Amino acid sequence: MRALYMTLDPPSLADQTDDWSRLQTALRRAVSTRDRRPHPAAHAPVQRCAAEWAVTALVELDTWQQPQGPARLLDLWPGTPPARLCGAAIDIGTTSNVVYLVDLADGKIVARAVDYNGRITRGEDVISRIIYAGKNNGLGELQSAGARYAQPAAGRCGQARRHRP
Repeated sequence: MRALYMTLDPPSLADQTDDWSRLQTALRRAVSTRDRRPHPAAHAPVQRCAAEWAVTALVELDTWQQPQGPARLLDLWPGTPPARLCGAAIDIGTTSNVVYLVDLADGKIVARAVDYNGRITRGEDVISRIIYAGKNNGLGELQSAGARYAQPAAGRCGQARRHRP
């Protein structure tokens, strides 16, 4: 993901292009993309976000399923982005959870924290947890436990981020 600051061409009597098309043109200039379908979170009107026709677009450049793109618009903000825009990547493993705080401007890891995965009480290995998930409310319990046990590490990443320039 990247936060892209862009200036849109303002409308005029000679150019009455709709706002979505203006945004797509600016995205084409900023990112080589074949498809600019918006994420459901990005359906806010461009005019609501435009401050002097300057916007920051949060763009997903690729995914695991499509490592070469296409880019997808996730969100849109008025004006310039914050000094540092970060996202969290969480690796929920068999025995531990690792949280990475990533600078969305350059993709570099800002902070990292590791914590014990408490879901081990529901099975010591992946197969045991798959069997557990199939019983009663096992899947829901494993999902909420995964989030609950990842939160302390995410909190430590946030604390580490506040103490760094």
